[in-house]
Amino acid sequence: MKIDLNEYEQDDQDRYNRIKELTKDDLSRISPKWAFGKNHLKCTDPKFFPDSDYVIIQLNLPKLISSTNFIELNPNKLITDDINDFRYVEIIERWKIGLFIDPPIISLANNEEKIRIIDGRHRTIAAYLTGAEMIPVAVHKSFNIERLEHLK
Repeated sequence: MKIDLNEYEQDDQDRYNRIKELTKDDLSRISPKWAFGKNHLKCTDPKFFPDSDYVIIQLNLPKLISSTNFIELNPNKLITDDINDFRYVEIIERWKIGLFIDPPIISLANNEEKIRIIDGRHRTIAAYLTGAEMIPVAVHKSFNIERLEHLK
């Protein structure tokens, strides 16, 4: 659904336009900050704590992008004038000021070849467009992680 910026306060319109105007070079100067490992206490979801039912693994981000079905999202474009683009605005703004965000959660059904990002499609795309090579992802401990070896 197309966004109508006129429905937003001027401050939010300005925030949106600042992120929309970022060039590829601007994005490459942003370093994604993930709440895992030594920074796990900065996460907002307890499923990322070390004693949870999830494990965090690092995957090659370009490989993950090419192996994921993003449904209606375009992994090659940050702002598409969609109503959900404010998710990207918030992610990029947080990273620009050094704040951490939770890693995406992924899954792969037995009969599927494409990765499913259960939570975090916008975070994954935003990280990809910064040029990051690796991304931490949360995977349920019951999942056969060996199925992801080709993405490391």
